[in-house]
Amino acid sequence: MILRKDIKKYIKDDANLQEKLYMFSELPFLVPRGKYDLTVYQKFFKLHGHTYNYSIKFANINKCFMLPMPDKTNLVFVIGYKKPILQGRTHYSYMLIQFKLKQQVIIEALMKGAKLKAVAEELQDEYTGVMYEIFMQVFKVISKNGIVLPDPEFKTTKNDNGIPCSV
Repeated sequence: MILRKDIKKYIKDDANLQEKLYMFSELPFLVPRGKYDLTVYQKFFKLHGHTYNYSIKFANINKCFMLPMPDKTNLVFVIGYKKPILQGRTHYSYMLIQFKLKQQVIIEALMKGAKLKAVAEELQDEYTGVMYEIFMQVFKVISKNGIVLPDPEFKTTKNDNGIPCSV
């Protein structure tokens, strides 16, 4: 206990001392597979799952996409990284979060009022609406990355929003 106090005196920008801004519970991830609690901080976000935990800095994010799934009831939020995330010997260059198209939620900020406005003016103490829209708003403001959205007018000959493929 004494050693811990001595060490904390010398640490200035400790990730554990940063306050949580928002928390999204039980998000279904397609890559890496599983359900994770996503906690948003000012400079990074944490994923906490049943077997793995990740801390990912916003500076490591290269691109973000919101793409419709072929089933027309789900969307996938894709986060691309400059440096891949490691899980054992597996490298993940992208993370995929699946959202229901019509899932209504209320998300409250864990930091409120003037402290939250000091982080970014656009952030609100409470969001009500569709889960993927709230997630996109919060993620876009805090990560300072644009999110690429598909053209809603684009349709294939089979009346789909995209062309199925695998890489």
